[in-house]
Amino acid sequence: EESPNENLIRFDVSNQEMLVLRQVSNHTVLDFGGNDNAGNTVIGSNAGLFLATGAGKNVILGQGAGRDLTTGDFNTFVGRNAGAFSTGQDYNTYLGYHAGRDNTSGERNVALGALAGGNSTDGDDNVYIGYNAGELNSGDQNIFKGYEAGRDETGPNK
Repeated sequence: EESPNENLIRFDVSNQEMLVLRQVSNHTVLDFGGNDNAGNTVIGSNAGLFLATGAGKNVILGQGAGRDLTTGDFNTFVGRNAGAFSTGQDYNTYLGYHAGRDNTSGERNVALGALAGGNSTDGDDNVYIGYNAGELNSGDQNIFKGYEAGRDETGPNK
Protein backbone atom coordinates (compact mmCIF):
# COMPACT_ATOMS: atom_id res chain seq x y z
CA GLU A 1 0.00 0.00 0.00
CA GLU A 2 1.19 3.48 -0.77
CA SER A 3 -1.41 4.95 1.56
CA PRO A 4 -3.65 3.56 4.35
CA ASN A 5 -6.93 1.93 3.29
CA GLU A 6 -5.78 1.58 -0.32
CA ASN A 7 -6.80 -2.13 -0.34
CA LEU A 8 -4.02 -3.28 -2.60
CA ILE A 9 -0.58 -4.81 -2.47
CA ARG A 10 2.10 -3.65 -4.92
CA PHE A 11 5.23 -5.52 -5.94
CA ASP A 12 7.92 -3.24 -7.30
CA VAL A 13 11.24 -4.11 -8.94
CA SER A 14 13.74 -1.26 -9.32
CA ASN A 15 10.94 1.22 -8.62
CA GLN A 16 8.87 -0.26 -11.46
CA GLU A 17 5.45 -1.57 -10.44
CA MET A 18 5.35 -5.16 -11.71
CA LEU A 19 2.35 -6.70 -9.98
CA VAL A 20 -0.65 -5.41 -8.08
CA LEU A 21 -3.05 -7.44 -5.97
CA ARG A 22 -6.22 -5.45 -5.27
CA GLN A 23 -9.72 -5.87 -3.99
CA VAL A 24 -12.46 -4.86 -6.43
CA SER A 25 -16.03 -5.13 -5.25
CA ASN A 26 -16.39 -8.69 -3.99
CA HIS A 27 -13.42 -10.28 -5.77
CA THR A 28 -9.63 -10.01 -5.94
CA VAL A 29 -7.77 -8.94 -9.08
CA LEU A 30 -4.12 -9.67 -9.87
CA ASP A 31 -2.70 -7.17 -12.38
CA PHE A 32 0.55 -8.03 -14.17
CA GLY A 33 2.68 -5.66 -16.18
CA GLY A 34 2.97 -2.73 -13.86
CA ASN A 35 1.73 0.79 -14.33
CA ASP A 36 2.50 1.20 -18.04
CA ASN A 37 -1.10 0.20 -18.83
CA ALA A 38 0.23 -2.47 -21.17
CA GLY A 39 -2.06 -5.07 -19.65
CA ASN A 40 0.21 -8.01 -20.40
CA THR A 41 -0.15 -11.22 -18.38
CA VAL A 42 2.99 -13.35 -18.49
CA ILE A 43 3.65 -16.54 -16.53
CA GLY A 44 6.44 -19.07 -17.15
CA SER A 45 10.20 -19.22 -17.38
CA ASN A 46 11.43 -17.22 -20.39
CA ALA A 47 7.83 -16.45 -21.34
CA GLY A 48 7.57 -12.99 -22.91
CA LEU A 49 11.27 -12.58 -22.23
CA PHE A 50 11.74 -9.65 -24.64
CA LEU A 51 8.43 -7.82 -24.17
CA ALA A 52 8.99 -4.12 -24.74
CA THR A 53 6.96 -1.12 -23.66
CA GLY A 54 5.13 -1.13 -27.01
CA ALA A 55 3.57 -4.56 -26.50
CA GLY A 56 0.15 -4.65 -24.87
CA LYS A 57 -2.84 -6.71 -23.91
CA ASN A 58 -1.08 -10.05 -24.45
CA VAL A 59 -1.65 -13.25 -22.46
CA ILE A 60 1.46 -15.42 -22.44
CA LEU A 61 1.53 -18.63 -20.37
CA GLY A 62 4.09 -21.42 -20.48
CA GLN A 63 7.80 -21.98 -20.65
CA GLY A 64 9.24 -19.98 -23.57
CA ALA A 65 5.80 -18.88 -24.80
CA GLY A 66 5.96 -15.57 -26.66
CA ARG A 67 9.65 -15.39 -25.83
CA ASP A 68 10.67 -13.06 -28.70
CA LEU A 69 7.53 -10.91 -28.74
CA THR A 70 8.57 -7.28 -28.49
CA THR A 71 5.81 -5.02 -29.83
CA GLY A 72 2.82 -7.24 -30.65
CA ASP A 73 -0.64 -6.60 -29.21
CA PHE A 74 -3.71 -8.69 -28.37
CA ASN A 75 -1.99 -12.10 -28.65
CA THR A 76 -2.73 -15.22 -26.62
CA PHE A 77 0.07 -17.78 -26.37
CA VAL A 78 -0.53 -20.76 -24.08
CA GLY A 79 1.77 -23.79 -23.94
CA ARG A 80 5.45 -24.49 -24.01
CA ASN A 81 7.05 -22.40 -26.78
CA ALA A 82 3.67 -21.33 -28.16
CA GLY A 83 4.37 -18.29 -30.35
CA ALA A 84 7.99 -18.36 -29.13
CA PHE A 85 9.49 -16.61 -32.18
CA SER A 86 6.68 -14.13 -32.82
CA THR A 87 8.13 -10.64 -32.68
CA GLY A 88 5.67 -7.86 -33.46
CA GLN A 89 2.51 -9.54 -34.70
CA ASP A 90 -1.00 -8.79 -33.49
CA TYR A 91 -4.17 -10.81 -32.83
CA ASN A 92 -2.70 -14.34 -32.88
CA THR A 93 -4.01 -17.16 -30.68
CA TYR A 94 -1.75 -20.18 -30.19
CA LEU A 95 -2.74 -22.94 -27.75
CA GLY A 96 -0.59 -26.04 -27.38
CA TYR A 97 2.98 -27.26 -27.30
CA HIS A 98 4.95 -25.35 -30.01
CA ALA A 99 1.70 -24.02 -31.53
CA GLY A 100 2.59 -21.13 -33.86
CA ARG A 101 6.15 -21.32 -32.58
CA ASP A 102 8.00 -20.12 -35.70
CA ASN A 103 5.52 -17.50 -36.91
CA THR A 104 7.59 -14.35 -37.32
CA SER A 105 5.33 -12.23 -39.52
CA GLY A 106 1.77 -13.63 -39.69
CA GLU A 107 -1.19 -11.97 -37.99
CA ARG A 108 -4.73 -12.95 -36.98
CA ASN A 109 -3.93 -16.67 -36.90
CA VAL A 110 -5.37 -19.38 -34.67
CA ALA A 111 -3.43 -22.58 -33.92
CA LEU A 112 -4.94 -25.17 -31.58
CA GLY A 113 -3.01 -28.34 -30.77
CA ALA A 114 0.56 -29.51 -30.38
CA LEU A 115 2.73 -28.28 -33.27
CA ALA A 116 -0.27 -26.70 -35.01
CA GLY A 117 1.19 -24.04 -37.30
CA GLY A 118 4.44 -24.77 -35.48
CA ASN A 119 6.90 -24.21 -38.35
CA SER A 120 4.77 -21.77 -40.31
CA THR A 121 6.79 -18.56 -40.47
CA ASP A 122 4.24 -16.28 -42.11
CA GLY A 123 0.68 -16.18 -43.41
CA ASP A 124 -2.29 -14.19 -42.17
CA ASP A 125 -5.84 -15.15 -41.21
CA ASN A 126 -5.23 -18.91 -40.90
CA VAL A 127 -6.88 -21.49 -38.64
CA TYR A 128 -5.00 -24.67 -37.69
CA ILE A 129 -6.76 -27.25 -35.53
CA GLY A 130 -5.13 -30.54 -34.59
CA TYR A 131 -1.72 -32.07 -34.12
CA ASN A 132 0.73 -30.67 -36.72
CA ALA A 133 -2.08 -29.03 -38.71
CA GLY A 134 -0.69 -26.38 -41.09
CA GLU A 135 2.77 -27.00 -39.72
CA LEU A 136 4.66 -25.61 -42.73
CA ASN A 137 1.93 -23.42 -44.20
CA SER A 138 2.97 -20.06 -45.65
CA GLY A 139 -0.31 -19.05 -47.33
CA ASP A 140 -3.11 -16.77 -46.18
CA GLN A 141 -6.74 -17.44 -45.31
CA ASN A 142 -6.53 -21.21 -44.87
CA ILE A 143 -8.42 -23.54 -42.57
CA PHE A 144 -6.78 -26.88 -41.74
CA LYS A 145 -8.54 -29.25 -39.35
CA GLY A 146 -7.34 -32.66 -38.24
CA TYR A 147 -4.16 -34.63 -37.73
CA GLU A 148 -1.43 -33.08 -39.94
CA ALA A 149 -4.07 -31.45 -42.14
CA GLY A 150 -2.48 -29.01 -44.61
CA ARG A 151 0.89 -29.77 -43.11
CA ASP A 152 2.86 -28.94 -46.28
CA GLU A 153 0.43 -26.52 -47.96
CA THR A 154 1.91 -23.23 -49.12
CA GLY A 155 -0.90 -21.57 -51.07
CA PRO A 156 -3.83 -19.39 -50.01
CA ASN A 157 -7.55 -20.06 -49.54
CA LYS A 158 -7.49 -23.81 -48.87
